[in-house]
Amino acid sequence: MKNLNVKIVGLGESGARAISLMMNSRVGQKISAGFVAIGNDENILLTTTTKTNIFLNRDAVTIQQKISEALDGANFIILVAGLGSTAANRAIPMIISHAKAHKTATAAFANLPSKLENQIRHENAARCMTEFVKADSLFTLPAEKLFLFRLNRKEVSLNDLFAVADEIFCNGVKNFLDTLIFNKKLSASDVKFGNAAFAYGEAEGNENALAAMKNAVNFKTIDPEELKVTPKIIARVTGGELFFKSSADEAKKFLKTQIPSSAKLFWFVDKDSAVGDKVQASIMFMRPPEFKSEKSNFPLLKNFFGRFQS
Repeated sequence: MKNLNVKIVGLGESGARAISLMMNSRVGQKISAGFVAIGNDENILLTTTTKTNIFLNRDAVTIQQKISEALDGANFIILVAGLGSTAANRAIPMIISHAKAHKTATAAFANLPSKLENQIRHENAARCMTEFVKADSLFTLPAEKLFLFRLNRKEVSLNDLFAVADEIFCNGVKNFLDTLIFNKKLSASDVKFGNAAFAYGEAEGNENALAAMKNAVNFKTIDPEELKVTPKIIARVTGGELFFKSSADEAKKFLKTQIPSSAKLFWFVDKDSAVGDKVQASIMFMRPPEFKSEKSNFPLLKNFFGRFQS
């Protein structure tokens, strides 16, 4: 996409933490993306390195004004939030309203409460979703999925889970932005996915694009069965300066076996010296509204929660 003016907004504690990691990881630096933290707790927001913090302990008119000022001029807004928070519940309608009024494209990355969290957080999440579904693309991550990244540990702390979520969202937003930045032919409609999913993978060696793509397809936050019914997918393979682009053909051939022949595939291959001697693969795809996974890891995760130490 051309002439990108992106604002990345972190909502609540989880959102503020995630965008701090993004800033430290130089996400969006190539286009000078702006970062905004919005939340209830000033102590949380003041720990971020964002230049723009919006506190929600004010009246609705003032908050809406502050949000509009912070997002002024953006033609793409990326939201990152834990949907159980009261901050997300209060701010999301205002952000979506601003985006619709200014015809600004939106993508949201949201962490859903676990099945073991209290009713209030689930009610907050339900209210948030009524607004979040109005975003052009909504990438959701159930909290239970976070434990799949720590199954090899005897004990897991809250900080462990926070770190997993932060890393996933950081990489998700990075891959989303990089796809927009490096592929000028994409339009806003091309990256409009509605209910969506993302995944990424990595492999050592300049010739291992296939292995990187297989890791992306088997990423723990998605169900590979979703790929078999997706109507649209954007896939990207990135290697270092010595990357063998011919190896990307194998990755593409493999991906095509995982998606319907009728699916609209946007395929991109590029080089980035920052990747070094590795190959990275990322995918973003549309989830059909009628799709329901028959697989569930919750019984396993319920046992795992028993080992959880706060």
